[in-house]
Amino acid sequence: MESLLKLLKDVKSDLLRERESPERLTFDVEEVRFFGKLVVIPPRGNLFVVGDIHGEADSLQEILDFIFDRFDREKDHILFLGDYVDRGNEGLEVFEELFELRKNLGRRLILLRGNHEDLNMNRFYGFLSELYWKLGPESQSLYAELREIYEILPVCAYVPDKIILVHGGATVPPITLEEIAKGKEEFQLLWNDPLDEDYVPRGGGTKAFSEYDLEEFLKVVGAKVMVRGHQFVGDKGHKVFSDKLISIFSARYGYEKAKLSVLQIDLTKDIQNVFHLIEGLHLL
Repeated sequence: MESLLKLLKDVKSDLLRERESPERLTFDVEEVRFFGKLVVIPPRGNLFVVGDIHGEADSLQEILDFIFDRFDREKDHILFLGDYVDRGNEGLEVFEELFELRKNLGRRLILLRGNHEDLNMNRFYGFLSELYWKLGPESQSLYAELREIYEILPVCAYVPDKIILVHGGATVPPITLEEIAKGKEEFQLLWNDPLDEDYVPRGGGTKAFSEYDLEEFLKVVGAKVMVRGHQFVGDKGHKVFSDKLISIFSARYGYEKAKLSVLQIDLTKDIQNVFHLIEGLHLL
């Protein structure tokens, strides 16, 4: 317990040290930089993007084994789209693995916040129960550290003029990157879904975004495509909306045929639509 608590404190300290004021936001970056709630990623090397994990330590290990067979520690980055816990029963192990990696890789590992990095979601979908079952009353001090980390995690990543990455989706109406960095409409960025044939209202103030809404959002933020998680897509592992958005998911939820998605994006290439990303989609 003491070593795990120290790991959390160390990661929190690293995240706080790396975080810059939104007022300093710039897109001319030589390395990954964190401006408030926004991460800016330089357009170099490969970006490996992973969807929701939801407490599946075995799925996470399979994904990491795949990535590190291809990963260049000098120029590549790994980005997780959030939802690390709940539903599965190994959320603690998932966080421990990811935080150890964060200590080793530093800014080359980017952890975005999902809608399940939240007290109410953890209460109703299993993570708090998991922690108490594994750690007993001591879980309270550990969870207190986790909640502070939740609040520090960025909600959006941006590769200038190319890609925007979030857990949920576009805001309606659109907001600027400067506003995202300052924490505006975080709820929508974590919760919104595309308005397609599979759309199911989630309630609670969440919004659906149409193809028009997505186009307007992308214009305002200066990106060609959006990459997001948030929705289970079964044995397909991914789903395309219009030609500007791709949803990926990286947990199996117990379905034998479900695929674990890893998106490998060569950031040096011209990216105009999601079909330029599909060639780097791996289904495990």
